[in-house]
Amino acid sequence: MIKKYCIAILLAVAVLCISTHTTLAATPQIITVDEQTKALSNWRTTLLGTQIDEKDAVLMSILKNRDNNVSAISRKLSTNIKEKPVGSGVRYVFSDLSNWSTSSKSILETASRVELMATQYNTYGSTFYQDAVLKQQIIDALEVINVDMYNEQTATYADVNDWNIFIPKTLINSIVLMNADLPIALKQNYLKAFDHFEPKVATDLSIGTGSNRINKGFIIVLRGVIGLDQDKINLGAKIMEHGYKTVIPGTGPGSGFYADGSFIQHDKTPYTSGYGVDILKASAGLFQLFNGTSLLSNAASANNFQIFQNSIYTYLDKNYLPVLYKNEVLDMTRGRGITSNAQSNEDVANTMLYNMYIISQKKAALKEPYSNIIKSAIYDSSLRSDFYKNMTIPQAQTFQSLLADTTISKTYSDDKKNTMMSWARQMIDRNKDYVAGLSMFSKNISAFEFIGSQNKTGFYTGTGALSLYNGDESLRGDYYPTVNMAMLPGTTTDMKLPALTAAENNKLFSNTESWSGGISDGINGSATLDYSMANVTASSLSAKKSWFFLDDIIVAMGTGITSTEGLNTQTIVENRQLLNPSNTFSVNGQEIPLAQNTTKQVPNVSWAHLAGTTSNQDIGYIFPQFTNVNAFKQTQFGNWDTLDSGNDLKAVSATYAGLTIPHGANPSDASYMYMILPGSSKEDTEKKASDSGVLTTNTGNVQGVLDKECDLAIMNYRAPGEAGYATVTKHNYNSTAYTSGSIMIRYATDQERKIKKITLSDPSMEAKSIHFSVPKESYTVVSSQSGKGTVKSEGDTWDITVDTSGKTGESFQFVFENEPPTLTADDFTIGDSYVTGNYTGDVAKIGLKVNGTLLQLINATTSPYQYYAKGKIIAITDTVSFITYDANGNQLKEVPVNVKGASTLKANDFTMGDSYVTGTYTGAVARVALKVNGTLLPEINVSGSSYQYNAKDKIKAATDTVSLISYDARGIQLKEVPVTVKAVPITVATDDFTVGVDSYVTGTYTGDLSRIALEVDGVVQTKIPVSDSSYRYYTYQLIKTTTSEVNIIGYDSSGAEITRSKVTLNSKPQITANTFTTGKDNYITGSYTGVVDKIALEVNGTVLQKINVTGSPYQYYAKSNNLKASDTVYIVCYVASGVEANRVRVIVK
Repeated sequence: MIKKYCIAILLAVAVLCISTHTTLAATPQIITVDEQTKALSNWRTTLLGTQIDEKDAVLMSILKNRDNNVSAISRKLSTNIKEKPVGSGVRYVFSDLSNWSTSSKSILETASRVELMATQYNTYGSTFYQDAVLKQQIIDALEVINVDMYNEQTATYADVNDWNIFIPKTLINSIVLMNADLPIALKQNYLKAFDHFEPKVATDLSIGTGSNRINKGFIIVLRGVIGLDQDKINLGAKIMEHGYKTVIPGTGPGSGFYADGSFIQHDKTPYTSGYGVDILKASAGLFQLFNGTSLLSNAASANNFQIFQNSIYTYLDKNYLPVLYKNEVLDMTRGRGITSNAQSNEDVANTMLYNMYIISQKKAALKEPYSNIIKSAIYDSSLRSDFYKNMTIPQAQTFQSLLADTTISKTYSDDKKNTMMSWARQMIDRNKDYVAGLSMFSKNISAFEFIGSQNKTGFYTGTGALSLYNGDESLRGDYYPTVNMAMLPGTTTDMKLPALTAAENNKLFSNTESWSGGISDGINGSATLDYSMANVTASSLSAKKSWFFLDDIIVAMGTGITSTEGLNTQTIVENRQLLNPSNTFSVNGQEIPLAQNTTKQVPNVSWAHLAGTTSNQDIGYIFPQFTNVNAFKQTQFGNWDTLDSGNDLKAVSATYAGLTIPHGANPSDASYMYMILPGSSKEDTEKKASDSGVLTTNTGNVQGVLDKECDLAIMNYRAPGEAGYATVTKHNYNSTAYTSGSIMIRYATDQERKIKKITLSDPSMEAKSIHFSVPKESYTVVSSQSGKGTVKSEGDTWDITVDTSGKTGESFQFVFENEPPTLTADDFTIGDSYVTGNYTGDVAKIGLKVNGTLLQLINATTSPYQYYAKGKIIAITDTVSFITYDANGNQLKEVPVNVKGASTLKANDFTMGDSYVTGTYTGAVARVALKVNGTLLPEINVSGSSYQYNAKDKIKAATDTVSLISYDARGIQLKEVPVTVKAVPITVATDDFTVGVDSYVTGTYTGDLSRIALEVDGVVQTKIPVSDSSYRYYTYQLIKTTTSEVNIIGYDSSGAEITRSKVTLNSKPQITANTFTTGKDNYITGSYTGVVDKIALEVNGTVLQKINVTGSPYQYYAKSNNLKASDTVYIVCYVASGVEANRVRVIVK
């Protein structure tokens, strides 16, 4: 078996070194054959997984199911694939897909089936592994597909995305899998076909946006690997690059990732777990494809992949993770994908989690947290016997390994988090045992997406649908064909479901109103929506709605509900699928029995309860005002075909429990209010119905809540006004809106600070600015504020204006701090008269405590304070503290007083040329200053027991009079000590001199040296001036032998000799070089005598890099210079002065 794999890889190397348009030699060879082989091997592993243990029942079950699928499609294979069947005008691979000439979907399905056949043929453990008959069928099928259906001459028809995304994605996988068995010409033809359908340049306007761009780019990258073509890899990367950039609202096409966590496709539809999944797959695919190669980081391609690598990790946290609850996706981010029964919610989630895991393991900081996230997300579902049923082998193997790793926690995070994805008009509220998702629409975000025959009844999915995920699987299975798409929880509906026509394909089903957004401080939040159904169902129905996501309570309210349709208008509180029909459903404590086509009208309802399979899946419902409701528990029927004509006709049914609030046939300004309590028991729900702890406001201008337990108020102002709850608690929750907008007021304690946090937003995303004010109360300090905001103090209020011209819908935070009383005490030095310091707050009296005895209290007048303490603190061992009191005699603060002994000060000698005056001190020294010739220089702060004062250019001569002065924290002078200033000593140093080579004697000197002279064998030569601490003295060939006695003599300005230094004389070096043989030797080697500092290689008159030598023999690396026998080559040696000392010819063979 290993032998077969090795042969396959070798054949891959042999036949894939082919470029479609040019010869191999003309193709940029950045991607090497070795890297190509590695990448293609990686991709096979990505498609097939690692070798299967046949004892693994889970994996073998997956294989068996796929084998059964292959067997089923094999029965539909044309009898002779390469021949035209009798009576048929065209060749086809599968008898049920003979209409491929008019249906691109049939070509796609043909290619997909062939990929499945190729996968099983290459998967060890499959009954089709290395099956010769199947192999020939695959090869024949690929030939027919290329010759008849998909080649460089084919014109597109039907769905263009089939041609440049879906068909090539599956075909390219088959080519990689069957690479060793395919004729070279067939592979060349496929590369030409890919080039024909894919963009030629990154600026091609047909590329599209979002995931379409990523998919096309990835296909080109993979095609570049197969064709050993770096230019194609770079083109694919460049095309992908734009898809990873964050979209800035208003700057271009609206598809892509947004900073608020939204992902939009087709410019108008939230699609994180739809098209966004393709981007996850491609991103993980890049890491898998190029694992162990340099292609993500080498100079030729790194820049092209840089944005991808910079962005994808951020998108994991910001865009993908929020739309998951364990291994369920929030359906509101799937778009029209919810209407297909080919892939379940869980299938999508598992695919996302698998690819998120692959990506996260490429970044060290994400490895551990995402291992926990993925494992904990799948753990509960992994206990089911069918968990792995629809997975690929690589996905199942990865999850098996992760689940088996006991070092990784399986505990799912219970962090509270609220996210407002403003551009998508969606809010996600994450709690310990549930996630709630709310989907809205706007003038540029569609209520739903209808393309082809998909999503024929999706009208209400984006009109305020509220989905609650708590692990009861109520939104899985046959939910969408049976729920009644006109009765989605959270929506207000008149049940209108018009028939759609081809003219409405990909239409923007827009809102007529701009008020659609929300506010969030990251923990809690509110979504708010004004809308009409005029552009959605052509209905006159309109309403003003808000949802408030508190801690384990969701408050929903609506007003202004108006319609002239004469239809049954109602708000859907609940319409929940029950996987266990025996779960009890009660209203006002009265059980609603399972009864078909029976809706019970219940008046004056204050609460209801739906029992879950487990206690944390219970749901309570509260109606703050007695409300008439309709309740039902019944079996509902449907058919997947009603959602999407592409689905098979499949009649299904499910049991539901429902609550609705009726508004009549033609409501005018109707309203409602209810609260949802996820995880609440029946008893707790009934109890909270009498006092939920939440106050509400529900008018046409303002909708809001006050959560007394959380000290949180949220108000949505549709127009300027004033509202709030001033006297309900100890806090003032009033606010004034000078513009429309939303405000959150939260009181909290943050790191022992009492704060008032204000969060503001513009849900309309149209205002240039928003303007609010709130009472200051005792929160008189601005602790932090948004960079887009301006805060002004206006008497007893804070006036806040925010620049919202960016129209991002984001939330802006401002934190005000309740300034507590403070007290500080300065250090006290024995002998001082007063204890001093500062305080803030309402201080009436101050006092001193010494060794446990409280001394006389005195009136506090102003800060800073002073308390007479002479003779009261007498030793550094005394325990002393200072205390402040309010007018009622209550102690406010007590702080220790640090007692210090008398101070000392010492200054070290300063030598001219030094930078700092240094020294040490003890006692209450806080600052020091320098005095030079009577001039006092600035003070500097000191700490510890030593100091340094920058005196450079301040002490100019050894004759200067200098002293150092110390001060305490109050600025009182403590000590003054003299600083001894010393002149710089005069010295002369000489460098070695090589006789017969050097022309100058060189060296350095210190001190006040004026001139130098050269002395040779007792004869003193001419004196020359010196400056800048170095010198050069020309020898005039006076030094001729190393036996001479040579000195440099230094003189002061009067001409008197003050120092001298002997010059070390060295003989001229000699050097030899060994013969250098090209193709064999790496180094030129040899030896030398004498003192040599560096050597260099000279080739044909050009001196190459000089290198240091430390002793003979030497070696000089010359392999990279490509020396030839005809070259003139020398080794040159140099002395320390840099002068050439000698050279020798190198014989090159």
